[in-house]
Amino acid sequence: MNRKFERQYKLALRREVLGQLHNTFLHYAVPIFFLFVFVDYYLTGAFSPFFIGRGIITLVSIGLILVSKIKRNVIARLYNVIPCLLFFSYNAFICLSMYYFPEKLKMYFAGLIVVSSGMTAVFVNVDRQIFVASIGTLVAYGLVLFLHFDFYQENYTFLIISSSFLITSCIVNIIGSRSVAVVRKKGFQDKYKLRYERIRRDQIIRSKAKELASTELLNSQFSPQISKMFKEGTLNTEEFESDIISVLVIDVVDSTKKLYELESKSAYVAIERTFDIIANTLLEYDITVDKFTGDGVMALSNAPVKYENHLEKCFQACIEINARIEENNIILSAHWGGPMQLRYSIHTGEAIYGFIGRGRVKSFTALGKSVNLAHRINGHAPINGLIVSSDSIVDKEFFIKKLDLQEVDSTKVLCKGFEKMIEVSSFSFLSNKNNIRKVNNEIICECGNELILKASKHGKYELVCESCNHNTDDIKKAA
Repeated sequence: MNRKFERQYKLALRREVLGQLHNTFLHYAVPIFFLFVFVDYYLTGAFSPFFIGRGIITLVSIGLILVSKIKRNVIARLYNVIPCLLFFSYNAFICLSMYYFPEKLKMYFAGLIVVSSGMTAVFVNVDRQIFVASIGTLVAYGLVLFLHFDFYQENYTFLIISSSFLITSCIVNIIGSRSVAVVRKKGFQDKYKLRYERIRRDQIIRSKAKELASTELLNSQFSPQISKMFKEGTLNTEEFESDIISVLVIDVVDSTKKLYELESKSAYVAIERTFDIIANTLLEYDITVDKFTGDGVMALSNAPVKYENHLEKCFQACIEINARIEENNIILSAHWGGPMQLRYSIHTGEAIYGFIGRGRVKSFTALGKSVNLAHRINGHAPINGLIVSSDSIVDKEFFIKKLDLQEVDSTKVLCKGFEKMIEVSSFSFLSNKNNIRKVNNEIICECGNELILKASKHGKYELVCESCNHNTDDIKKAA
């Protein structure tokens, strides 16, 4: 138990004691103590001294208890005063009464002191304070006997009986309160240890949940290698950086029209599967998934980890995504009402990037003119083709030969927000890694048997070969 909870434990224990004292004292001790004024009057014939004395002690006692209940910041101080002060004042008043009426009521007051001492143990249960109150009571009683020694020495029987009863009562009260205090403290220790463990467990759960949320955020945007670097602290997550990056934008063709015409569930399945293909492919090439825009994806290469071939990675990712979409188009078409078609655009330029957002909601993104330009030129890209700003490509022929691209056009386009015409190059993809063949309108696996559309255990539709148990993912991996 740390210091904070140790302090809370002690404060709660004191509140419990004062709370118990408040309830039992006001409900039982005060009425009993005050009602004895009538007994005093009956036995002595004096009313005012007992009424005033008991009344003053009662009002002071109630005032102290109410102060401790209302102003909690004085609990620690009053805890060490109130119980001892209250019950010692009661016993002291009884001893004072015994001093003024020694002859008539010596047995009555002696018995009353024993009863009052017993009530101290019942209502307080704080061993140290009971010890102090008991010693004070014995001193007060002894002082009365000393001041009236001439009177009490003639009655040794009363002196021995009353003293022995009072001393025995004090000893029993001290021992009993000690035992009760030990049990009570142990109960409070167990209670607050349990509370501390529960709070500590909740803190661990929140910490783990936060760590899990952070991990899921990293894994959804970055490749496993980059996520690991973030977790190890080798990459900066607090400040924005500025550098040359390649911004890749992928947009679904005619998505607005399709979403208007199709049922929401069918459109969701098609878009979800498409974005799943795109995101997984991008992460395989260490390209950061910036955001999903509803019908498109924005990604960053060369941020946050630097690569000399960051533009080439974007080209390779586009080619791979196009091939995988073609592999899955039989399934996608069933939900999309036709083949899924995409437009790809890339622009390389300077931008600032980093984590943006406050508190728990943060996302890695890039800002700047280069990001805007990559989005603007996307609308000019051919369907299932790629458009790249000419400033991004240093050696166009190298990319065409190495990546099996075919240049479709090289022109200038006017983009919203840019005064000058932007020179761009458009490409189509020559290679197709699709190993699914279509014969007489039947979809055929490599083994020569027909592929059948079935739902997987994850709720996604896949083309499955019942002969060799291959599915579209197996065929893709084999390719």
